[in-house]
Amino acid sequence: MKLDFTEYESKIYLALLKSSPLNGNMIANLSGVPGAKVYSCLKKMVEKEMISVVYGDGKNHSRVMYTPVPYSKLIERYSSDFLENLTLLKTELKNVQKRSVEHLVVDELYQMTDYETAIDTIKHLIQKSNNSIYLCGWNEIFAILYEDLVAAHERNVKIVSLLFDPPSKEIEWNNTVHFELDIVRERHVREFNIVVDEQKVGNCQFDHENTYSVFTSNLAVVHTTLNYIRHDIYINRLIKDLNKETTKKYGEDLSGLIKM
Repeated sequence: MKLDFTEYESKIYLALLKSSPLNGNMIANLSGVPGAKVYSCLKKMVEKEMISVVYGDGKNHSRVMYTPVPYSKLIERYSSDFLENLTLLKTELKNVQKRSVEHLVVDELYQMTDYETAIDTIKHLIQKSNNSIYLCGWNEIFAILYEDLVAAHERNVKIVSLLFDPPSKEIEWNNTVHFELDIVRERHVREFNIVVDEQKVGNCQFDHENTYSVFTSNLAVVHTTLNYIRHDIYINRLIKDLNKETTKKYGEDLSGLIKM
């Protein structure tokens, strides 16, 4: 049936393989196909070149009988058709894939919900860094990563950091402490972001019981996170350097600036 035979056609062909030539009544008896269906099936099978008509005993030898096309020829025919279709399919699919893959960039993306695994992944990124590290987060996580960051700094990796609360360790590289407001703590609670060598990024929400983190080398995410860290540093520098002007315009709590 997978070779385009119907159920009745399959039964008729198998019956003719067992014994042929046969007439319609004989085929019905041997195959189990209802007599009312046999002749219409036989006609279609002749048209599909599954069976052939022969003429046997009868007046002027005109009695219609049927014999199967040798199964070897059927197999050869279907094999040829299948290979031809397969070749066409492979060619067309290859063309489709070329058109789509040219615009497809596949980057790994790992999601982690285990606190220790996410920490270890960040430490590994820092240890393997070659050129630069940009990060922002809270001192709780920063302190855990401190020794690895110092080691990276000592091998001349550029480090730029932004902390949402004062650091508990001495920092020798470019670091900014975020201005302190309740809304800042609310918005950035548990947050930690890191970009390594402008090629890999980790975006994390840290909690011992409910950690959510994503690590990827997708350049869209890398650049977005990198610009996010840089722009937060820009704003904090401006607020620090232009404190009087800033609070005069936006209020002591900077609500005119940050509440949106």
